[in-house]
Amino acid sequence: MKKNMFSEGMPPLNISGNTGVASPASQKPYGNYYETLDDGKKAIQDLNKPGFVYLTNPQDEDNQRVERILELGEFRNVLSGMVFIKLDVDKNPKMLSHYGIHKTPSVILYDSSGLMRKKIQSVSDMSYLLQELKMLQ
Repeated sequence: MKKNMFSEGMPPLNISGNTGVASPASQKPYGNYYETLDDGKKAIQDLNKPGFVYLTNPQDEDNQRVERILELGEFRNVLSGMVFIKLDVDKNPKMLSHYGIHKTPSVILYDSSGLMRKKIQSVSDMSYLLQELKMLQ
């Protein structure tokens, strides 16, 4: 039976203050961090690095837990070598239909040439996600 990472006692993140657009590498553990799809895709091409598009609703508890997991340990190490694009679907709901996503948190993976390689809807199996990230490197 698969472990459900959402039920293993991680408390939700408390979001307060301004959650507006951040410039690259500001206030996040990822070296190349963007909050717009256009800027992130340009960075994938310019830096020749794979991309991690994280579609999230920051007000949702499951989304907050996944984000906390992404900032820890091996995920942080793998993501530091990628372009991280965080898209708040509450602020930009068109991103869901753009990618054909129906539920968050979801992830889109791009290779370093900018081609979409994987779409993972409603992320829950963090081991599977980590495996997919490692295959992009």
